[in-house]
Amino acid sequence: MTDESLMTDIRKSFEDSQGIYGSPRVYCDLREAGIVCGEKRVARLMRQAQLHSVRVYKRPRYKVGMPSTTAPNLLQREFTVAQPDQVWVTDITYIDDGSVAPASQNPGDDSFRPGQPVWQ
Repeated sequence: MTDESLMTDIRKSFEDSQGIYGSPRVYCDLREAGIVCGEKRVARLMRQAQLHSVRVYKRPRYKVGMPSTTAPNLLQREFTVAQPDQVWVTDITYIDDGSVAPASQNPGDDSFRPGQPVWQ
């Protein structure tokens, strides 16, 4: 099959799709019609004839928002205190136990009694 006769079938398929189909879909249309050709050949002929598919608008994947804020450092790395219940600190350590929700360790410590976790 010559390029000219194949180009008429490509134009017919392209116009039947109202200019929406690109070379992969035009190639599938030609194969369904029983026309034997290569996909790269269809793409080359469409490129030479400047037949371009309609591109669909795609939404942006990520939203650009406000930058994250960091909490102020009120302790200034001074964890020793004179009385209990003055300063509370926490450390979130995630443990992968294979479940869907990660388990956390050490929910809270009173800085007056370090090493004694508070479970209330």
